[in-house]
Amino acid sequence: MGNPEKKSGKTDAGDAQEPIRRQAIVVVHGQGEQRPMGTIRDFVETLWTRNYDIKLQDVRLHDKQRGNRSWIIPDDKGGLYDIQRITCPALEDGRRTDFFELYYADIFSGTPLGTLWRWLRRLLWINPAHVTDRMRWPWRIFWLLAFCAVVLLGAIAVSARDIFQFDWVGVITDPEVKPGVYLALGAVVLLLLPRLTPLANMLSGLPARIAGVLGFAGLAYIFWPYPVFWYLSGLWVEIFLAARFLLPYFGDAASYLSAHTETVDSRQKVWSRGLGLLRALHDDPAYDRVVVVGHSLGSVLAYDLLHILWGQVGPLNTNPPDEAAAAALEKVDAFVRAHPGGDWSDFEVAAYQRLQWKAYDLLRRQKGGAEPGEAGQNGWKISDFVSLGSPLTSAQFIMADGPEDLEQLRMDRVMPTAPPRPYNSEFL
Repeated sequence: MGNPEKKSGKTDAGDAQEPIRRQAIVVVHGQGEQRPMGTIRDFVETLWTRNYDIKLQDVRLHDKQRGNRSWIIPDDKGGLYDIQRITCPALEDGRRTDFFELYYADIFSGTPLGTLWRWLRRLLWINPAHVTDRMRWPWRIFWLLAFCAVVLLGAIAVSARDIFQFDWVGVITDPEVKPGVYLALGAVVLLLLPRLTPLANMLSGLPARIAGVLGFAGLAYIFWPYPVFWYLSGLWVEIFLAARFLLPYFGDAASYLSAHTETVDSRQKVWSRGLGLLRALHDDPAYDRVVVVGHSLGSVLAYDLLHILWGQVGPLNTNPPDEAAAAALEKVDAFVRAHPGGDWSDFEVAAYQRLQWKAYDLLRRQKGGAEPGEAGQNGWKISDFVSLGSPLTSAQFIMADGPEDLEQLRMDRVMPTAPPRPYNSEFL
């Protein structure tokens, strides 16, 4: 995430760039029931604390055991007091870095089953030709699991009378199944004992899955000849997986990626919170640069936020760039026109990134002419967008109705891409 000009060692004559004094890294967590500050603390631990390649201005702030120092500071830019800023000491070149987290799990908690079903149904009945190569096997497995669930529910429906008329007590009290009963009771005791007596605290760290295996083995020993047991076991597994993984993880995706009446409010809330954070960083003169990092569903959210923010702060007709910035943007577009297709060599990518950085450096120094306190007065500060495990790689069937629809969305600038669709001289 450094300066491409500095890496290459080459700059155009007269391209005197202002140094980055302070930068903000905004982390957007992925889908699921994330805890506030959970993602960002792990991120900082890896990228900063345990990164021994970092050279600090004050060497006393580096410890061989604890790593590089950082501090958690109260900050309300993210719209939540549960989310705080992590600030780091200066690097050798004097640059400071602050980490922020855009937290949104609270907005998508409690996804309606109807929304989740609509989303899953869309994934099931999508045109197979629209599924990307890397997602073809996961999509087939998804189909197989859905088919198994339907078969299982059908078997339970057919056996409903047997389930209610089955002599459960008689089977359990049969002397021949005592070993299975003991195994099942042992699993229950194993789960409850650490909670009932402090003398058994040594067992509190025993994985619950071991007790689950013992319990299932005991029940299987008792009921293995009876199909009813296996039908109900399969149903329990389906319910467990849905509650443990499907609702927490796919529920967020369904709420965000499904544009329907019941999801409009949650989408608007998460956009407002994200834009509030990014606008606050643009308004704060202490920051020269902003880097946005999105993981999983968070990368889609970050992508949408950058698109919206560009329309508010970027160099558009309502906020035209100055002459130098316009010339730098035209060089970016000229490079894209001269290298169609996007299948670039490493040399071409490096050349393109130098042009990007030059345009960014001029845009961030531009005064937008906005009133004090409004975003735009400090120009465009976001230099990098980093996506990790992003659904955007499968946008043609997750966010569009096939490759043709995706291309049309790109041409209409509804879905921006890198490299971008070039503007004309009127920025249209």
